[in-house]
Amino acid sequence: MNTQLQNSHVNDDGSFQNCKEITTISDLAKQTIELSNRLATPPYPKCFEVLYTHLTNSNLPLSREIDTLISEQNVVSKEDMDKLHANFLDVNGNLDQVRNNTTEKLEKELNDIASIFETYANVNDSYCSTLKASVQEISKINSAGDLASKVSELVRENEKMRADTDELSTTLEKSKEQIHDLKRCLSAAIDDSMRDALTGLGNRRWLERDISYLLNDEEHAEDSHCFVLIDLDHFKNINDEFGHIVGDKVLKFFSKILVDNVKGKDICTRFGGEEFSVTLRNTNVHDAEKIMEVVREKLQSSKLILSSSKKPIGSITASFGITQIRRNETFEDLYNRADSNLYEAKRLGRNRIVSCSFFGD
Repeated sequence: MNTQLQNSHVNDDGSFQNCKEITTISDLAKQTIELSNRLATPPYPKCFEVLYTHLTNSNLPLSREIDTLISEQNVVSKEDMDKLHANFLDVNGNLDQVRNNTTEKLEKELNDIASIFETYANVNDSYCSTLKASVQEISKINSAGDLASKVSELVRENEKMRADTDELSTTLEKSKEQIHDLKRCLSAAIDDSMRDALTGLGNRRWLERDISYLLNDEEHAEDSHCFVLIDLDHFKNINDEFGHIVGDKVLKFFSKILVDNVKGKDICTRFGGEEFSVTLRNTNVHDAEKIMEVVREKLQSSKLILSSSKKPIGSITASFGITQIRRNETFEDLYNRADSNLYEAKRLGRNRIVSCSFFGD
């Protein structure tokens, strides 16, 4: 049974002001260990964090995924736990490692550039000194032969200066290209960290960043936006009958339907499992219903068959929960409202759209 944590108040010495908080956290820790044992998963740090978060009921998409795994196989493997942690809790994933590597390489390139400028300054100072000395010597030359010799010396110095400058310029250009590549690598890593590996859609991190922007956009405060939660109906049956490879293809197929039927500025994401979301910009609830109805009908009318055996997969449907985004609310409030509408769509028989519930819209 999930237990809701209350806000903890901590004294200056780090102790809790309320002993009930200690009891609650202690009980949750015990429940986490018990659940870990029941799922036959060793309570290593990532596993403990995943199950503890699940028991606090503070991350509904994570809890949904765990519940699905438990209902399908009664155990949750270490690999499953690692995936859950990466998808829902490890906010930066491998991004920190990429950032650290990029920062290290960037510092090296900047040091190299600083060295290039220092070398250039030294070369320039040397040339200026040589030129100044030569000017003084020329003023004292009386013969044409000595003058020609000094001019030849100046020409050689000038050629050396030009060669050194060209070499430094080439090295500087290479450093600039390297920095450009590092920036591109970091940008790609950030983009990858915000995408679902299977479908290429945005993930929860992308969604939360996008929603946060909409909730706090003062410049377009009057704009109307909608948030949609989508769940493929009875998706477990597809995995059970046809296997996870076919299930993955169905997920990618549905992802394409979503992307093809929303506006370019709308954001489609996959939370994990068979749960998706869409953020519809500049769209009221009525228009959101019409857009999602197109998606629902296209999915329902699709006739999917196995390419190898030509066996039909059968009708695939989805349920939709729509709500309007309210300014200055939390992501959790928005998600819970859409989730309530999604639950109502399922309760009413699935394969339908609900945009209002007892929680109001």
